[in-house]
Amino acid sequence: MSFEWPVTDKNFLADESRRLSSITIDTGTTKPSIKVLDQLLLPGQKKYLEIKGVESAADLIKKMQVRGAPLIASVAVFGLCMESFQNAGANFTRDFMNNAILQLISTRPTAVNLRNVMNRLLKETAGLDGIPLIEAVRGFSFKELIDEARDNRQLCWNGVQTISSVPRKNPDGYTIMTICNTGSLATTSWGTALGVISGLHDQKMLRRVICLETRPYNQGSRLTATELSHQGIDFRLICDSMAAYSITEFQVDAIIVGADRVVANGDTANKVGTFNLAIVAKYFNIPFFVALPYDTFDFDTEDGNSIIIEQRKDDEMRYFNGSLICEPRTPVFNPAFDVTKADLISGYITEKGFHTTLGLKLLHGDEMMRRRAAMQHSFVACPESFEFISGEIFRSYQGNYFN
Repeated sequence: MSFEWPVTDKNFLADESRRLSSITIDTGTTKPSIKVLDQLLLPGQKKYLEIKGVESAADLIKKMQVRGAPLIASVAVFGLCMESFQNAGANFTRDFMNNAILQLISTRPTAVNLRNVMNRLLKETAGLDGIPLIEAVRGFSFKELIDEARDNRQLCWNGVQTISSVPRKNPDGYTIMTICNTGSLATTSWGTALGVISGLHDQKMLRRVICLETRPYNQGSRLTATELSHQGIDFRLICDSMAAYSITEFQVDAIIVGADRVVANGDTANKVGTFNLAIVAKYFNIPFFVALPYDTFDFDTEDGNSIIIEQRKDDEMRYFNGSLICEPRTPVFNPAFDVTKADLISGYITEKGFHTTLGLKLLHGDEMMRRRAAMQHSFVACPESFEFISGEIFRSYQGNYFN
């Protein structure tokens, strides 16, 4: 099943000064200057680094100075864009671009947005070379930025409508738990899971956020806590191991997470620790939602067993803020992501609507795949009520089912 809600409030998330900005753009007179926030320095220092070309974009991504699947894709595209200005574009050929795309995709193998955006770029520039190719790449880069802002606002709105149908434990508003960082620092707009949370705050429907610190890179404590503080949102930062206790202590209504890849059957790769949260949510009988742009779907992969899980360097776990916290030869297992099985997920919030696992399976069918290729989708009317039983959603609704 899938549901869609048009944005009816023109002021919804309209004030972008309320959010932190992951990227700055100065169009300039001869060429643009594009800079991204060095997220490794937050919250202590706010420093923007220039994207000069493909090599600098790849380096920023590999070092995790930028992270978050949507932002990684944007940085990679702008790496190509800025490369086209080097030497007046003399070296920017079709062959060069193809090799550069392979290099950029290899930087973070689990996040699929980067691959999907690059495939779209290849499709839109097919048959072009020289100046026409350069112009097409530059136009594509900025169009992607504009489209993400529009689509992200719709995603956040769809998330607010989804959460509004969840029974809440406190009349003052919803208490939401989340992991990692999925806000404006992970995208070029408001964000995915944290964008939905910002939308709830915008609509005065939010009571509190419970934010996991997210070891070993501490994206929750360094980034999400910084974003929540910037917006004036009430929150509590907890250690990852405190999630189960905190659900009862703070009367959590729902858990919302982002995603780096969602495959055809709904299995979801996200920051390691997400799988734990999904199991805990099922135990406590609270909904577990995944918020993601449509580019995060990987319909070419059947299930989560085929997802490549990136393994990070051992020293990322051995050191904290530059200080060794264990014996230096300690053996380490440091996956960046885990995979949450689809049957633990209540639904998927995207810019195209809200989807159950059944809805994803229909989208993956031949007829819906043809519609996806044409960017034409139909949805049923919005649900009137939600009932959560053992992590599954049962709905009563009106309207035509995939008309």
